[in-house]
Amino acid sequence: MSPMPRHVIVDLLPLYLADELSPETRQVVEEYLQTDEALAASVRAASAEALSFEGGGTTAPPDIELRSVARTRALLAWQRWLFGLALGFSAVGLSLEATLRGGRVANLHLMLRDFPIPFGTCLLAAAGCWLGYYALRRRLNGRG
Repeated sequence: MSPMPRHVIVDLLPLYLADELSPETRQVVEEYLQTDEALAASVRAASAEALSFEGGGTTAPPDIELRSVARTRALLAWQRWLFGLALGFSAVGLSLEATLRGGRVANLHLMLRDFPIPFGTCLLAAAGCWLGYYALRRRLNGRG
């Protein structure tokens, strides 16, 4: 069998270090590393670095995944509530009044015109809820 090109071995090194190669391919990589001392040294250094990272230093709490899922669920619940409230306040704030005469619409206008304080307050609450909703959406998408 012809010797493997160096770039092929370099491409296989991440899988070699992760111990995810088949035994035959692993043997080919190890045989090549016996002939290339510079590459073998860098593999030993990477392997030692991986062991020191796994074996000590900072460790995550064992329940970090559960806390992360619980926090994400709570944020999603807040997002759903804000969406519902924003939709409701928007609908109330943009309510229309229609006057019918003879089966036709004679007058159509926003209730905000006749009752600016209660309906304007609803629109302000809707704007606040929409801002909160989009802020949470951005945060949950990883852009915030």
